[in-house]
Amino acid sequence: MKKIVILLTVLFTGTMGAQVQKTQNLYITNGGSTTPNASAILDISSTTKGFLPPRMTSSQMNAIATPATGLMVFCTYCSAKTIYSYDGSSWNPALRSNSEGLSANCSLNGFNPSYTYTKSSGTTSDSYVTLTVYNNSISSNNTFTFAASDITLSGIPGLTVGTPTPSSATIAIGGSQLVSYPISGTPTATGTLTASFKKGYADCSATTSVGSLLPLLTSPQFSFTNTLVAQQPFSGTFKIILQPKGIEIKNLAAVTTNNLTITGLSKGTLTVVSVTPSTVFTINYPTTEIVFTISGTPTSQFGSITFNFSYDDINLSSTYSVN
Repeated sequence: MKKIVILLTVLFTGTMGAQVQKTQNLYITNGGSTTPNASAILDISSTTKGFLPPRMTSSQMNAIATPATGLMVFCTYCSAKTIYSYDGSSWNPALRSNSEGLSANCSLNGFNPSYTYTKSSGTTSDSYVTLTVYNNSISSNNTFTFAASDITLSGIPGLTVGTPTPSSATIAIGGSQLVSYPISGTPTATGTLTASFKKGYADCSATTSVGSLLPLLTSPQFSFTNTLVAQQPFSGTFKIILQPKGIEIKNLAAVTTNNLTITGLSKGTLTVVSVTPSTVFTINYPTTEIVFTISGTPTSQFGSITFNFSYDDINLSSTYSVN
């Protein structure tokens, strides 16, 4: 038999060794029973030949336009040469060994904190991306190991992935496990941060927005209640009052004395001595204060000085008279 062409409305039945029958389903056999299985829309029976699906390279498979969910092909040039099925969003090997029975979901948990990262987010222990992995084996519990190399970060420079928790887990058949990968560093741009997980045939990704700090705050305020007198030694504080818009903003990079400069003809020897907080910090609701300690002697009576605060995308200035 050279070819059998089967259409939904037309059947060609020959006597060349194979029989095609249509009742409420379709049955193809080259011998043996001629009764199709009632539960199958297509029943193929043979003891001497196999079923040969379409064979193609990975490029050809990925080039199939609008593949239907459940569509199957045999990939001849994939990492696993096996039958692949389309799950509605990606192609996946349909036949896997127990050691490859891992799948992952990044959308259940994703990035934590779940709010928008700021450009000045610092290195802390509670910034991480969490995913759920599943053991899809049908025959055994499997032990999987996890490493920082499982996650690739893209879109935003300045961040790295640390050792996950747990670093290994034995997952029961059909069971799942949360795996958390710590994220550290300071993002140096704004945009979309993507964490892509890849381990064997399991892959997924999570995204978060890396924005700037100012849109997350109400208008920052100053507090300086001291009196500056020319030629008189001064020691006091200059405060920046930050109020988040209903959420706390965690893991902000430390403020330093360099974030506040003093200018003006009456500056004299005034300098910024210290700042609190000086480590990674959180802007809590309703307000958090950044307190700079100022010391020195202003000059030029009836002149003025200006405090210039710059942090992330916040740039503020406030001018005060010198008596």
